[in-house]
Amino acid sequence: MTTTSFPEIVDSVERTDEYPSYDQEEVNFYISGLFVMLAAVAQAFGTFFGSFATDYLGFTGAFVVAGAGTWGFTILYMVACGGGIEDVPVPAG
Repeated sequence: MTTTSFPEIVDSVERTDEYPSYDQEEVNFYISGLFVMLAAVAQAFGTFFGSFATDYLGFTGAFVVAGAGTWGFTILYMVACGGGIEDVPVPAG
């Protein structure tokens, strides 16, 4: 699930007009490092959070809270990013 977002990150950097000239290899190096670091931290904290949530809320309660959090994030992402509207202008690049 997370590997599909990495090409989108690289594509967004390539399309931006803020940096007219940049070293593509160096940008890819830093983006991949940041992506791997954030994925590792998220997996580590996710394991601890899942264990603590199961201890305090029970197995079913932990799944309900995780599901509600996922739906909440989905709705927030949809509102913040345009909700899938097709005619959102894309910067020329």
